[in-house]
Amino acid sequence: MDGNPPPPPPVKKVRAYERLPDLTIPTLESIRAKGTSSASNSPIAPSPSSASTQISLRAPKRTCWEKMDQVLTTYGFDSLGEFLSVLFHPRKRGEKDLRTRSHKHTVAAFLKGRSKITMADIIPLIFNHPRSRPKKRDADQHSASFSPSKPLSEIRYARPCLSAWATRLVGDRIYYQVGKLARKSRTDTRNRRHLRATTNKRTNSKDVIEWEDVAFSVEELAALYRQEDEFLWYLTECFAASRKGGKVIVKKIRPHPIIQVGAISSFITSRNRYASGDLGLPLGLWLFACQAHVDVKRVLCRFGYSVSESTARNALNSLTGADLSALQEQVRDATARGEVDFGKISDNVQRYERVFEHGLGKENVLKHGTACTAFGLDDCKPGAFHAADHIARVINQERQSMTVETIYSSIDWEHMDNITDLHFVRVIANFSPHLNPLSSQVSTRFRTTLAKHRLEPRKTRLQPLGTNAEQQMENKGYQAGFRDFDKQMGIEPQKSDNLLSWNRGDGGTHGTLTRLKHI
Repeated sequence: MDGNPPPPPPVKKVRAYERLPDLTIPTLESIRAKGTSSASNSPIAPSPSSASTQISLRAPKRTCWEKMDQVLTTYGFDSLGEFLSVLFHPRKRGEKDLRTRSHKHTVAAFLKGRSKITMADIIPLIFNHPRSRPKKRDADQHSASFSPSKPLSEIRYARPCLSAWATRLVGDRIYYQVGKLARKSRTDTRNRRHLRATTNKRTNSKDVIEWEDVAFSVEELAALYRQEDEFLWYLTECFAASRKGGKVIVKKIRPHPIIQVGAISSFITSRNRYASGDLGLPLGLWLFACQAHVDVKRVLCRFGYSVSESTARNALNSLTGADLSALQEQVRDATARGEVDFGKISDNVQRYERVFEHGLGKENVLKHGTACTAFGLDDCKPGAFHAADHIARVINQERQSMTVETIYSSIDWEHMDNITDLHFVRVIANFSPHLNPLSSQVSTRFRTTLAKHRLEPRKTRLQPLGTNAEQQMENKGYQAGFRDFDKQMGIEPQKSDNLLSWNRGDGGTHGTLTRLKHI
């Protein structure tokens, strides 16, 4: 064994590590600022290609004008008109719908007003756009505004084309609405607008005029027209009404609602000559009552404001004929019960007829006659008009007990004083604005506390009778006129022997009647 020491054991090699630089993650702002990688020694630094990809995803927000420019350059249509015609294409029934779902939903949302911008915003933009107006030197296009006849295809500019289209749309609507008002409603059993002056067995119309139909007011008719067709009322208001500060004003002289009523009524009569019950028929009766000249009636009839004179006469004949039949029936029923339900009041009438066209043998004439009106009697005791009882009292001279003193003592003077005082209080209450609230209390006191025999609210029953040519101031003329009026009322002499007749009149009538009693 040598004396040398043994060799040392082999040393195990250790892996050497290199210290890498600190990891840094670049921000998007630094990438945009440098345009390339922020650190070449970063192991995860994005490459230039990846940085450019991220920049394109976060592009800056475009304005509405940039979007519009992109749409107009990429929409692929030859013109904006072609694009709009395809956009708003209405699918016809039975036609295959080639539109996509987004196309249909987008257009439907806009047309139904569900989008933020609606048609109310688009129409003024098109109509008021300066490029939509034709120049004055282009007379053909400039005169096409609101044109009812020029074809729309020949109107190039948007503003006159829109106005011409709206004019025809409004015209068609007016034509439809006036025709609707002129037609007879099948649901309305009695339509005042289609009243008839006469009827016959063939037609048997139930809409024959009655006296209640004559009592009309222009205010009620104006409210009816406004309620039935607000569109037509608005248009006629634009024609007739004046404005101040953009608001409609009603004038004291010739207020526009009356003008509108006359215009709408004439429109309806022009479309249907049988629809004259609103204004034409009542106005025709009024002209007849005023004894207007026949030429005035003809002119107003030609304008559509009134019915013809023959129609007015036929209406009056129908009114008097129907009411006379009802009056005669009531008189017969009362006579059968032994009662009197109607009285008569008569007076002499005159009319001076002037000659309009003078000629041989023509002269002014004073026509005279007798007019009479039958009136209904209310709250009469049974047997009050029995002739036998009256004659028996006259024979027994019971009237001798009725003197001035007995009449004076029968009056309740305390009640008369209270009534007189209350009448005076009502005058003061109606005159003074501060006492007006007390008027209702005064009326209530009249109807309750001081009312001895108050009749129920009712309408006075009146029926004009036919005028005759008898002279009432003469004995024979009064008798002949008296018999004629009894015949019109349906009074039968043989069935009315035990009934008294209630006849009233003025002083001359009373004097003639007193003379006849002594004959």
